[in-house]
Amino acid sequence: MTIYEFREKLIQELQGRMPDAVISPKDIKKNNGVVFYGIIIRNNSSNVASCICTDGLYYDYRNGHKDMDGIIDSVLELYGKIKPEGSFHVSEILDYSKARINLSGRLVNTEKNGELLTEVPHRNFFDLSLTYFVDVTRDGDEGCASIQVTNAHMEYWGVTEDDLYRQFRESMEQDDRSRIQPVMDALAEVADCPPEAVSAVCGSMGIAPMYMLSNARKLNGAVEILNKKAMEKAAQTIGDDFYILPSSIHETMLVPVRGNEDGAAKLAEMVSCINRSEVPDTEVLSNHVYRYCRQSRQIELAA
Repeated sequence: MTIYEFREKLIQELQGRMPDAVISPKDIKKNNGVVFYGIIIRNNSSNVASCICTDGLYYDYRNGHKDMDGIIDSVLELYGKIKPEGSFHVSEILDYSKARINLSGRLVNTEKNGELLTEVPHRNFFDLSLTYFVDVTRDGDEGCASIQVTNAHMEYWGVTEDDLYRQFRESMEQDDRSRIQPVMDALAEVADCPPEAVSAVCGSMGIAPMYMLSNARKLNGAVEILNKKAMEKAAQTIGDDFYILPSSIHETMLVPVRGNEDGAAKLAEMVSCINRSEVPDTEVLSNHVYRYCRQSRQIELAA
């Protein structure tokens, strides 16, 4: 059974269990040109649909981890968590005076997103591009919901990319959501153990001090390198110029230059290696390393 046949079978089975829902196939274009095979589920009483990727479900089915009944149960459980309550007010996206309030940005790799960038307003930074989206997450929602700003939106609103960029900068400055923390603390959160214990282990391995820069949600947080307040705060915390390692679209790692003056090329090699072996294809940002100059308050390409 191919993934297409699996998806059609899944839709048929779900339709029998969800007679009040409209269910249809949907190929989902993700970051870096990656395409997932999904389904759209919308309750007849709502104008908002939930999208569920079927690639992982197909893997479980094909490898005998779950039968079709188990797959259906998994989808229903997930849908129960993410299904939207009520309907979406179209004015939230059609009226720019409302949409601009929730306008945010995300950084993506320019080369890997060439096709997407022909359809959306963007601004280039070295090998990266800033794209825009409107956050439509509502209180109580499981996860986050957003709408990508396209050239069609921009034309309908009667604004330019300069207008979007100006609003993005203004929102970022007024509502600073950046979060800078020692990598040791971030690892301790994941490992659920005291930061001192992680620090001792990393110290014994000769791992240099690093900091993680992201946002409160830790979602699309790499864009915080464009946050002047965040970068100045990082420079003050580190007390030196620092290298910026694009560990993913969600966060960057900051490494003091002192003691690593000739290490940009080695750091770039490390980033490239980790991108190939550890980072999901949809989350890779760049293989390059950047440097923030504390005195000029500017970012430059280091390697």
